[in-house]
Amino acid sequence: MRSLIAVALLVVLPAFTSNFAHSQSATTSLRGTVTDPKGAVVTNASVTLSNSETGFSRNTKTATDGVYQFLEVPPATYTLTVESAGFNTRKQDHVTLQVSLPRLSICK
Repeated sequence: MRSLIAVALLVVLPAFTSNFAHSQSATTSLRGTVTDPKGAVVTNASVTLSNSETGFSRNTKTATDGVYQFLEVPPATYTLTVESAGFNTRKQDHVTLQVSLPRLSICK
């Protein structure tokens, strides 16, 4: 089976929301591109962001350009898992998302 490389450009953006009680909660975002070993983008790959301690889990699919995105994610440490037919599953543990702290992470 071919290897799958997940290039996760962690674009951490501060997103402040307020409800009617005027309280605020901070969130962050994650965006990346999934490519194969030759650098070609992988479309329709399943990308999961999860935290077993909190029970948080979100799943998305890569677009035609191999890009995936998670918006309004609570700051925490996550596991990023990428799966696609014909490729080995790739998992990156200890993906720390913080408000206002950009980070580049590569899963090989």
